[in-house]
Formats: sequence, C-alpha cells, structure tokens
Amino acid sequence: DAAALEGLGAGSFLRSNAADTKTSGDLSFSDSVKAKFGTGNDLEIQHNGTDSYVTHLGTGDLYLQNTTNDKDIVIQSDNGSGGVSEYIRADGSSGQVLLYYYGAEKFRTKSDGVDVSGELQCDSLDVDGAADITGNVTLHANLDLQDNDQIRLGSGDDLKLYHDGTDGFIVNDTNALVLKNNANDASIYLQTDNGSGGTTNYIRCNGSTGDVILYQYGNQKLQTFSSGVDITGELQCDSLDVDGAADITGNV
Repeated sequence: DAAALEGLGAGSFLRSNAADTKTSGDLSFSDSVKAKFGTGNDLEIQHNGTDSYVTHLGTGDLYLQNTTNDKDIVIQSDNGSGGVSEYIRADGSSGQVLLYYYGAEKFRTKSDGVDVSGELQCDSLDVDGAADITGNVTLHANLDLQDNDQIRLGSGDDLKLYHDGTDGFIVNDTNALVLKNNANDASIYLQTDNGSGGTTNYIRCNGSTGDVILYQYGNQKLQTFSSGVDITGELQCDSLDVDGAADITGNV
C-alpha cells in the first residue's frame, strides 16, 4: 500500500492486492516470459522470440468470446502480398462461420448446412441422405454400388440398373427400352459364357452391313440380309409354312 516505490508514483505500477487500472505506458514482457492466469497458472500467454503462444494447460475448455451484440470474431493473417486478410470470421450478426482463402470466401455455414464456393476436394465422401446436384458429375474411378443399390434414371425413376446379390438387372418400367450405338459402322454385341470359362458372341447387330447375326457358342448360325435370312446348319421346326416358292438344292 505504499504511495511510492523507488521513486515511482503509486499510479505508475500495478499492485497485486488491489484492482488497479494501468492508465499509461505498456505492460511489457521479455521473450519467453509468460503472463500466467488462474490459481494453477492454467492459462499462459508468451512470445518466445520467434512465435507467440496462448496456451491452456488446465482442465476445461478455452474460449475466445465476444459479448458485444451483433459483432464478430475475426482471425487474420498474411495475405501473401505483405499485408493481412481474413482467414476465419465468426459473424455475430448472422450466426455464420466464414472461412477464407487469402480473404476470398470459400466456406460459409447456414441454417440448413454449409455453402462451399468453388471446388470441394476430399479423400472420401460419406453422404447419409439424398444428394441434390445441379451440374455434371465427373468420376475418375468406379461408381461402386452394393447389392440392391440402384442407378435410377428418369424423372419417375423409370429405368433401373442394379445387382441383387445373385443376378444383374436392367429394368425399364415405361414404354420401350432402346439399346443404341450411334458410332458409325460399329456394332452391338451380346456376349456371355462360351462353355469354357470365357465369353463369346451370341448376338451381333452389325452396323457396317445392317445384319443381325445369331451364334451358338460363337459359331454363326443365322444372318439376316436384304432379301431374307441365311441359316448355317440345320433348321428344326415343329411346322413349316412357306408362302411362296421354295427353292431347295438337295434331297427333301
């Protein structure tokens, strides 16, 4: 309670036993000298000559709080051009958190989620619910759906592609199902097991000739052409109704 200390007036220093107010001059700490708070020195503030630290050592949480109505908490750092710009803003007037890249907004929270400005890059994406995407989706790897998960196409989900754990399905619920190849002179093939552990042609729609060709384990058996069909091998049928002339080379 002395009025003076080594020639300094009582207003020039802070006392430990009173709620003093320092009215002038800076309160300076040398490098690595810490300002400590709390009975157990749980909070420390220091500069070590290179970096600055606010360190919470005790139990509980560390709060950075602004109680002024509609005001913000702003974290700023280097803007890449010798100045500073915003990196994080907690907007007290809107309730939003904004993240920036050199001052350009990239992320904003809102009442129903978040809004990302620009590209979202992530190692994995787990969406528990519907995804509403406006624009094209470009994949650089597989679209991996599990059993009974469907690719649904059309406003009414009229076309479905899926695997039920045993078989694969392409299901169309409305009007025609069209399998089309727009490539000039190219074909459409239906292939399945060749009887030896591989696959082979069963049906070919030949875009270069207009033919439809049917196979048996890859061996051609029927081919359409401009005036009819050509059968390779024996034609077996329960009955034969020929409306027109029959030109037969060989015994009947």
